[in-house]
Amino acid sequence: MDKVNSNNETEARELTTYPERLRELYRSAIEVHPTLANNPNTPIDILQLAACDHDEYIRFFVARNPSTPADTLEMLAHDHAFVESCGRYVRSNVGLNPNTPNRILELLAQDIECVRQCVAQNPNLPIALLRTLAQDESSIVRSSVASNLSTPVDLLRLFASDKCEFTRCYVAKNPSTSADILESLSQDQLHRVRTAVAGNFHTSASTLERLFSNCQAIGNSFKNRDTMISDLAKVNFQATGFFDPDVWFQEYENFILAIAENPNTPLHILRILNCYPTGSMLGKALQNCVARNPNWNSN
Repeated sequence: MDKVNSNNETEARELTTYPERLRELYRSAIEVHPTLANNPNTPIDILQLAACDHDEYIRFFVARNPSTPADTLEMLAHDHAFVESCGRYVRSNVGLNPNTPNRILELLAQDIECVRQCVAQNPNLPIALLRTLAQDESSIVRSSVASNLSTPVDLLRLFASDKCEFTRCYVAKNPSTSADILESLSQDQLHRVRTAVAGNFHTSASTLERLFSNCQAIGNSFKNRDTMISDLAKVNFQATGFFDPDVWFQEYENFILAIAENPNTPLHILRILNCYPTGSMLGKALQNCVARNPNWNSN
């Protein structure tokens, strides 16, 4: 990329570029059209022009631009182009866009699975539509509803016992999930769900104590390679797939680091973690997490 094109690209991307300059770039530098379509400060008239571009890649960015007007999003909701480089349909971005009118979201909520998945993630999705999508036959769609910060607590409680582990994981990660639901999920059979609970800042101190006890048991299971798989199974750690203890140990590390980072973790556990008998890399990572923990710094 030559210097002129590089400068044009920078100007098209910057949020401080004046609207008239963005218009000039649209007229004179076709190579920056995708960048302009993605810039939330691009003037509406330019976004409307870009929405009619023959290049689906440009329309894709217009569809997700938070400044794209509702009537343009309504037009793009009928765009069936698939952008291979992004792995998503143009109209999927319309489903994600917080400016998309409710009537269009209702239409897209009846579309194919990958579009419904995006609609379910929309932060401004009406509660009624969240409830509809919560009953979707697709676990992918239900998981997206479970991840939405607007999802009501009663739905999160329902999802906490969903048969799909990914749905339960998203409930465990959701900042809107209440402490009692997290307490229930802390006893989930899958360690990935329990790890997600450990990372949620609404998880109570008593729940974190239980998780830490489980985490210690998992760590101890790695000490004897001959009995490792059976020992891990006894503490509800799923040593699945190829026999790769390094991968399993990484998952254990994610679990214990989540506990170390949680501001609700009791001080006596943080003291243990700060001098935990682990390998040097994990030991250092734990010390760093504990040092950043506000509960540690307040005592």
